[in-house]
Amino acid sequence: MPQRKPGETIEQFAIRSAWTYGHFWTAENVAGWNVRHEDLPNLSASDPVVIAALRSYSQSDVTRYAKAVFDLHGRSPVFDGEMGPALEHFAANNTDRCSVPDFAPPPGVQCSFLDPSVQAVAERMQADLAMPAQGSGGWAGCHGIGNFHCAIARWDVTRKPSHLPDDLFLSVLKSVQRAYAEIGLLWRFVDAQMRDLLNGDDLSGNSVNTDCSFVRSSDGWIGLAIVGRNETCQSRIWAKFLNTYTGGSTPSQVANNWFSLIAHELGHNCGRSHTNGGIMNPSLVRGLPQTWQGDPSEGWMRQQFGGEAVPVPGDTGPPPKPPTDDARLRAIEIKNAVQDAAIQFLIDAVRRR
Repeated sequence: MPQRKPGETIEQFAIRSAWTYGHFWTAENVAGWNVRHEDLPNLSASDPVVIAALRSYSQSDVTRYAKAVFDLHGRSPVFDGEMGPALEHFAANNTDRCSVPDFAPPPGVQCSFLDPSVQAVAERMQADLAMPAQGSGGWAGCHGIGNFHCAIARWDVTRKPSHLPDDLFLSVLKSVQRAYAEIGLLWRFVDAQMRDLLNGDDLSGNSVNTDCSFVRSSDGWIGLAIVGRNETCQSRIWAKFLNTYTGGSTPSQVANNWFSLIAHELGHNCGRSHTNGGIMNPSLVRGLPQTWQGDPSEGWMRQQFGGEAVPVPGDTGPPPKPPTDDARLRAIEIKNAVQDAAIQFLIDAVRRR
């Protein structure tokens, strides 16, 4: 997330955060499309373009915003874009946030980010908006693996953090690989020598589709990735991860939250944007199951990559069968997230007695 500047009020910081995450670029806020970064200090929370942007911003992570409202006011949230204690708390504490904008700059709109990595992501998203829609997922039939989707991610581990030792890191990658294989996409993870990190296969001669690396610092983000679009074997995109992010205090917490982070950023590489709740929630949700099954993105992922489980190299036995109950494939609507937050608020209130 953006870092609050010295002397910057919480109102100014909330406005800048809403701009950074693309909420001036929504279809409902046409007047905000041409607001530039240098215009932000001259805006106030009472400006209509700001109210519209803050309304959208608060709806970008309903669970977190609703929790702030329940904790501070003991009621359900009203998404009116008005600056108040809950929105201030939301902006100030929106940590573990992915810096991929929730909305892309519309075609022709100029945007300028201080972080060149975020700038590259925003420009890619903007270019995609100007192209006709396509329905199939990326890497179809790549790498000669058969009639399904396969991508190769090469990891630069020179800055891999000490709190993510090799055995734990490989365990996380295996969980990520299996989760994607369940919905029809096989990720192969290789080192600099094109050796498969998980089973030792020599994949020399294959194209690298996405470059994954660890970075020592960022402009507040813990993960950032190019949003892909029907990638092919010849496409080259990237994902980056902040190596100071720990993920938890126990090995199980570290493994679970690094799974969510890596699966999230690779989800952007697959072309998936943010959702309310689940793996693709803009702020990392702790304790999620290590699968796309039951996730808000499950239906989208299955549509993009076929939905049939594909074999994982080195795994024995048949691949797990995907669920067939279409009723389980649901999108998390705002009202559902509010209800979840309300239940949690009541549970916490009982525990405090």
